[in-house]
Amino acid sequence: MIESLLTEKVQLGFDIATSATIIGALVSWGWESRRRAQKEQQIGINERARATSLDKVQEILSEFESSFSKLVLAGTKFETPVDRRVKSTDSGLDFSRLSSRIEASDEFLQENIARLEEFREWVDIFYESIQKRRYSLIPVLDSLSDGREFLEAFLKDIEEISQLHNKLGSGWIGLLNEFNSVHLMAKELQENCQEEGFINALIENEDYRRKAFALILDADYCNWVRSFAPNEDKEEFVRLVTANQYDENMKLMFATYVNFSGNIIEKPSELYAQILYMASSEVQSARIECKDVLIKLSALSHKLLANDQNRPLSAIVTEYESDKFFGKNSFIR
Repeated sequence: MIESLLTEKVQLGFDIATSATIIGALVSWGWESRRRAQKEQQIGINERARATSLDKVQEILSEFESSFSKLVLAGTKFETPVDRRVKSTDSGLDFSRLSSRIEASDEFLQENIARLEEFREWVDIFYESIQKRRYSLIPVLDSLSDGREFLEAFLKDIEEISQLHNKLGSGWIGLLNEFNSVHLMAKELQENCQEEGFINALIENEDYRRKAFALILDADYCNWVRSFAPNEDKEEFVRLVTANQYDENMKLMFATYVNFSGNIIEKPSELYAQILYMASSEVQSARIECKDVLIKLSALSHKLLANDQNRPLSAIVTEYESDKFFGKNSFIR
């Protein structure tokens, strides 16, 4: 009987141990299943979030591509007739062909001023689109592991586009319009003047002097106006005008004014040509900056599509900027 009781106790102990093992296994399986389900749920959430982000980025990219295409078309319409008439020589830039075209047709000049204004308007549209969409883009960029550096570069691009837009408007377009106004006044005075020493009469004309000095002392026009300052004083002229301290050296300002006035009478078409060509360079810079935004968004699309955490976003951008892909500095589009 004792042996039977011992046998039953052993069996009972074995059953309890087995049950405990089974229960432990069930609990472990339950916890593992729950953990796996939570992980799968999180992965599902992350995948859905990534898919949503990708859709948003590609939607914005498509919108920007449309604006950029029109911007490029407007820019090319301005750049082509200007740039192909300027030749680079050992002694510098030759503006003779462009100057002759301007002299032969006032319509050519007015058309290109209008084209430059049209390009600036498209830059404005592109810039406003970015500003509107940044509330959608910034959270996407900020959520990426390496997105902060990319975000800083992206915001810098936006700021540079804004600055270029302002340079085109208050800078080159403003300069063309003001110079045109000063030139027409000088031309009218010349036609009505019977004096042989017309240049002296022009310089002393109060209305002309006021208009001319307003142009010469405008800091936005310094890059061009500095060419009329005496060679040894060009940097000093820029420093004084940009610091709004031109009254410290009125002798230099007057010398620049006299030189400017002489050129506006002797070769106005060449001066127009210079302004148009410098504006064309600014158009190219603005186009490249706008294109850089598209390249960065394309790289972001790739990052979201590939879901590759090992390849930095900056590396994708660098590759996309190369001639192998979008040719940031080589291809127009």
